[in-house]
Formats: sequence, structure tokens, C-alpha cells
Amino acid sequence: MFGIKFRLNSESRRFLQGFSNDVQKGLRSGIRKGLLLVQREAKMSFGKPDHLKVITGYLRSSINFETKIQGNKVIGEIGSNVVYSRIHEFGGNAGPGRQVYLRPRPYIFPAIENNLEAIFDKIGESIRQSVERS
Repeated sequence: MFGIKFRLNSESRRFLQGFSNDVQKGLRSGIRKGLLLVQREAKMSFGKPDHLKVITGYLRSSINFETKIQGNKVIGEIGSNVVYSRIHEFGGNAGPGRQVYLRPRPYIFPAIENNLEAIFDKIGESIRQSVERS
């Protein structure tokens, strides 16, 4: 799975410490909403020119995300557990003896890049709502 790391500067961390539980809930909710946007775009990219073609739909349907809380960290991951997902995203040599070169046809990273601003908006809005409720 691919992940995105968000780091707060020390001033932001100090400000948010008093709201830590609410901020964590809002952050998790915002990351979940942002990854849903990425998942949708990644799945919709299949079949477009210069993107992966859909043969069985197995790779496309396997694109999933999860959010989890580990200690004071909120982690969001998106990707696929299909064996050949990485070779399509990054390209490389494949097949018997690795004799065939497959060019990269990324579907996750472009979806992240295209939605980065919206992801941050979702995170900010979710944190704000969570803190206001408390």
C-alpha cells in the first residue's frame, strides 16, 4: 500500500495539543474522505488513453484504502494487494527471467497528486468540525 505522511510544524502541534482527541478524530475522518477521492479517481483512470486497460477488472476493484490510529499518529494508506499492482504503477522487468519490460502506467500517484489540495481541504474541514463539536 502507498501512504501519505502529514507533518505539523511545532507551533501547530502546540496549538492542537489541547484538542488532541478531537483533532485525531477529525484528522482520521478527513484522511478517509480524501482517500475516497483518490480511490475514485484511480479507479476511473483505467481504460483511458495511456492508462491501464481493463481486462478482468480485478486490479481496479482491488484498490482500497484504510485509516488507522497508532498511538498519537493517524495513518492513511491506499493501494492494492494484487501481486502485479506495483509493476504497473512503477514499471520494471517482469515475466520469466524478468525479460519483459513494462513501462510505468501509474494510477495511484496521479490520483493523489490531482487531489492533494482537496485532501488538505477535507482534512482541515474535518478537524475544524471535530474541534467545534467539543
